[in-house]
Amino acid sequence: MRVAMEYERSRGRETSDVSSLDTNSGELRLMGIKGIAGDEGVVSLTPNEKRTSEDRRDCYSLYVVTSCKSASGPKPVPARPSAA
Repeated sequence: MRVAMEYERSRGRETSDVSSLDTNSGELRLMGIKGIAGDEGVVSLTPNEKRTSEDRRDCYSLYVVTSCKSASGPKPVPARPSAA
């Protein structure tokens, strides 16, 4: 979560637990954050995350933080949930 929030802040957005706000444009983002140990893998959304991603497509962002157990450190990867 920390990595995704730092990523949002580096782009001029104020962040809280599951949302960020662009202080210049006022754009709101609701965030889902998943972490995986390696460089690639599969993540699953909870029913609530899936519902939010479908209901709020206009402002929902999913982050997959890769390399969580790597010596080089975690990397945030902005992603979008599939419409499945």
